[in-house]
Amino acid sequence: MNDVVLTIIAGGLGRYLREHGYPTDGVALRTMCPVSLRRPEEHDSLGNLVSMMIAPLFVGIADPVERLAAQRRAMEELKAQDQARSFDDLNAMGGVIPPIWQAIAGQLPVSVTVLNTVTTNVPGPQVPLYLMGRKLLHWYPLGPLSARIGIFNAILTYNHVLTIGATVDPALVPDAWRYMRCLKDAFEELRLAARPAVAAVPPAAVTAAPQAA
Repeated sequence: MNDVVLTIIAGGLGRYLREHGYPTDGVALRTMCPVSLRRPEEHDSLGNLVSMMIAPLFVGIADPVERLAAQRRAMEELKAQDQARSFDDLNAMGGVIPPIWQAIAGQLPVSVTVLNTVTTNVPGPQVPLYLMGRKLLHWYPLGPLSARIGIFNAILTYNHVLTIGATVDPALVPDAWRYMRCLKDAFEELRLAARPAVAAVPPAAVTAAPQAA
């Protein structure tokens, strides 16, 4: 599912950039994806155990099926390299590097943009929640922005509905609703491309598949 969501976001960003006159042929943006390092047996443990991956977003691939295939290959390669664990090990080095060295390093000029955006997928409860008899109908995620990051894509699933909430810097993205339309168009083109594949699957296999909204 994460690969599908990243494919939609890449498609939306590509559409948005092209509408603003930016060429995207051969372009891949970089997004930070927080990753849980918690093992299955630690599922109910308290506290956070989170690292990150820096994943490509293939905004230059217009065909949704080709973009999904490229996204899946890239994510499988990052997982095979255990990039998230490597970043966690690198972060742990902060405990052994003298603070004065860290302070000096923080003052060095950095001209390379490491990240273009952030995408984080948080699984919420898959049953409806109630407060004093009132049903929670929608749950909209919100992500914090940092310097030079114009869009934060927060993804949340609640009651079998997946929502992408885009937090934007209005100085960099003055037309947030235009970006949301691009996201919807990217979802629709991927959904339509999936129809022939679904039609080719035997009915028994289709009815046995989990439903996604």
